[in-house]
Amino acid sequence: MDTHGIVTAMRWAYMFTFGISIVASTVRYLFIKETLFNESGNGGDLTVAPSEILADFRETLSSLPIHLWVFLAIDFVFTFAWGLTELYFVTYAREEVGVTAAQWGLATMLMILLRTTLKPPAALASDRHGRLKFILPCMFLSPVTFILFVNSKGFHGVLLAQLMMATLGSIGDPAWEALFVDYVPKEYRGRFNAIAAICWSLIWGTGNAAGGAVYQNYSKRLIFNLSAVLLIIGSFAAFLRVKEPEERER
Repeated sequence: MDTHGIVTAMRWAYMFTFGISIVASTVRYLFIKETLFNESGNGGDLTVAPSEILADFRETLSSLPIHLWVFLAIDFVFTFAWGLTELYFVTYAREEVGVTAAQWGLATMLMILLRTTLKPPAALASDRHGRLKFILPCMFLSPVTFILFVNSKGFHGVLLAQLMMATLGSIGDPAWEALFVDYVPKEYRGRFNAIAAICWSLIWGTGNAAGGAVYQNYSKRLIFNLSAVLLIIGSFAAFLRVKEPEERER
């Protein structure tokens, strides 16, 4: 971007993404296998499917345990907190700290490499030793990274904050996502994921809009401080209310 301009760089990036997406889609098509089979025999009847879907969503909402809804409510707090700021990290780094596009690209690349390296062993460890041992420390440390970022005076401060975010996310996120799966019975996962995804999108979008309004009209720093406060609230809520299930759903 620094050398060729944002339009040319983004065109190259889109073409690269297009090519990689074709490869990824082909791999998924060839190797992903079904894990839940329809025993009723109605799976191919398109006239039955819509009515079954509508009826099953009501059953799903009434059948899931209360601790799953508590988990989801806490997750929505984190979703809104990240939605407030996610789009504006690069804007703040470029306009307020003075980071160049190349420097931001380097930081992003290092974050991706760090996540790629840390997530598999962190996920394995959470499977063996429990989820909350990894989730809670990462939750309570996450607000610190927002404070470090918004108080950065140059590229090295931004890089430190970003790498800390990537490290905490790589350790805590797989355990948090696995805990979500542990809570949801196998026969409801598709429907509940659809419900949760709709809610996540609405909350994320609301956070984006609210963050943009605050960033543009009130304060550049305020949204990062608000996110840090919400992360603290969510962390204490998780500490008090989230428990690992005695038996994981399979």
